[in-house]
Amino acid sequence: MGLIDEKCDSCGERESVLVPLAVLDELPTGGTRMVIRYYCKDCADTILDNAESLKDEENEEEEEE
Repeated sequence: MGLIDEKCDSCGERESVLVPLAVLDELPTGGTRMVIRYYCKDCADTILDNAESLKDEENEEEEEE
């Protein structure tokens, strides 16, 4: 998936424009590594919105403490 076949790494739809996002990928050994994944505009917007809401929730928890 990704740039080679022009398909979104999330939904698998063929798109002419893909958005690259760096994501953490868990390794079988328990560690993580950063990789580039390519997403269509809709999936990229959803991922970024979810990340923003998680960040907001973390900030609210820190303020409560």
